[in-house]
Amino acid sequence: MSRLVLIPLPGNEAMAEELADLLDGELQPPEMRNFPDGETYLRLNVDLHGRRAALVCTLDRPDAKFLPFYFTARTASELAPPASG
Repeated sequence: MSRLVLIPLPGNEAMAEELADLLDGELQPPEMRNFPDGETYLRLNVDLHGRRAALVCTLDRPDAKFLPFYFTARTASELAPPASG
């Protein structure tokens, strides 16, 4: 079985590193940039097909964190379709 992929959102890297060590997981931070108009660029630089992934993000002050969390979860879900059968 492949290693769990841990995807830390900005500000959660230290917690994700600790979890990766504890769970023998693979740390894969997303590439995120903000455009001047307020939109966000998001890219996951890992092949998630057939792999398990977990997002690492606290949701204190959720207004600023929820949309990046949602977009990352949605992107990860699209890159790792559920196994059939």
